[in-house]
Amino acid sequence: MVKMAISKDSPKDPLKIKRIMKNALLIFAQEGYRDTKTDKIAQAAEVSKGTLFRYYQNKANLYLATLRYAMDRVDKAADYSVWTGADDLVEMIIRATKYKIELQLAYPTEFKLLLHAYGAPSSLPAQLRAETQQIYAQNTQKTFETLITPVLQKMPLRKDIPLPLIRKAITALVDLVQQEAQDFIRKHPDAAISDLEEIIMHAQSYMNILQDGFSAPE
Repeated sequence: MVKMAISKDSPKDPLKIKRIMKNALLIFAQEGYRDTKTDKIAQAAEVSKGTLFRYYQNKANLYLATLRYAMDRVDKAADYSVWTGADDLVEMIIRATKYKIELQLAYPTEFKLLLHAYGAPSSLPAQLRAETQQIYAQNTQKTFETLITPVLQKMPLRKDIPLPLIRKAITALVDLVQQEAQDFIRKHPDAAISDLEEIIMHAQSYMNILQDGFSAPE
């Protein structure tokens, strides 16, 4: 009996994709990228290994898809008025930090995967590391436009400083805080957001200094 080859372009079963993502999230979060076996994900998702590779081609693509899946789940659950309702950037950081802890309690597996991928990129192969960092960079830009811009629009800003320059300064500060967080998570791989209190305090101090520099006197 001759078996017909299945084209990579053939339709993908959404129920299988849902099962794959759900189980890939659990297993990648528990075991990390290097120790995760695709056979285990396929078995848990009740699909063949051939189906898994037809849908995602390789383990790296599956990991990236799972990372986006985790981000999307948290993104859909988040109430962004917690950020945008703040009157200034320091208040926004305080409110957002408390809310992120609540989100982490509600979505522990998603945050475990996201924190590991973000804080321990050296555990990933070079090409996958670069693609992961690109996803985070894109997400940071989206976050800036969605969350920070509405807060800036409420604030009395100095007229002698162009808004693009203020954006660049905030971006540089966010990069600094992210690097501190990455260093901490690398040393403490099981850390939760609630463990980053010192770094969060740094972020508040940095933002307070920066904000005082570009806020117009009342």
